[in-house]
Amino acid sequence: MHMRIFWLVAAFLFVSACSTPTEQPTLLAAPSPSLPAPTTAPSPNPARPRGQLVFTSFRDGADQIYTMNSDGSHQQRVSRDGGFDVAPVWSPDRRRIAFASNRDGNWNIYLMDADGANLHQLTNAPTDDESPDWSPTGTTIAFAAQRGDPAVSVQPLWLNWDIYTIDAAGGVVKRLTTDPAKDFQPAWSPDGTKIAFTSLRSIGYQIFVMNADGSDQRALTDPQIYASDPAWSPDGTKIAFSSDMAGNEDIYVMNADGSNIVRLTNNDVYDREPAWSPDGRYIVFQQSIGARYHLYRMRADGTELVKLSTTSDHDRSPDWR
Repeated sequence: MHMRIFWLVAAFLFVSACSTPTEQPTLLAAPSPSLPAPTTAPSPNPARPRGQLVFTSFRDGADQIYTMNSDGSHQQRVSRDGGFDVAPVWSPDRRRIAFASNRDGNWNIYLMDADGANLHQLTNAPTDDESPDWSPTGTTIAFAAQRGDPAVSVQPLWLNWDIYTIDAAGGVVKRLTTDPAKDFQPAWSPDGTKIAFTSLRSIGYQIFVMNADGSDQRALTDPQIYASDPAWSPDGTKIAFSSDMAGNEDIYVMNADGSNIVRLTNNDVYDREPAWSPDGRYIVFQQSIGARYHLYRMRADGTELVKLSTTSDHDRSPDWR
């Protein structure tokens, strides 16, 4: 009897279990592929650093002013004259270019718009004015001039160059250096308080620095080595320059006080006239092999050398804004 009851209960439980609906698992939708967030369309050349270059080229049989992108593209001539136009520099807003020209006989400083329009002669001296550079405010231009008085100079007249300034709108010329040796290649510091320049006050060219009013002139490089072409980094902490201190003329960089000199190029040719990119990450410079001049770009540490002059053997004196 007990055994019969047991089998009846077991049968009931089995039927109940079989009649209970089984819970179906929840089906999850397959995840959609992750789509990247919209991005700005890349530039035609994403590797190209910011800014634009202005430079001198002899490709048309006379030195003229050209501009190009920082990757060497879109090269175009912006000066139009039968004379020689050299040493171009951008205004801080990159709307104008200052340069030296002998189009009227001797060398003087001229200004023009970035496209070559609105040409204006800034200086008009009977001797030569060269090597212009804009102050950071764009209101003043420093330049080198052969205006010293040869009667009081112990050096020949050709060495008697000094640093001067003039308002960019024209006006009174102010003399900053009075040394009988040659002072030239002025370069304003980014904060406008100092001017670096090249001088032949000893046995060789040296980099000097002075306050913007001409006071506190002091040498940054050793007189035993050749050093020229000073160029301030955009943050004002370093100065790039060219020197033959290792036997061949290469590009170097040093702290603004002359310490910690580092060699950036190491070639068996001549590397000169460095200029910094606006962000301080790159340096452009002129490389000369005999009578051929080319422009190159490199990282500020000397790596990633790129040739920019691909259509001419006569490009030099770059400036970058």
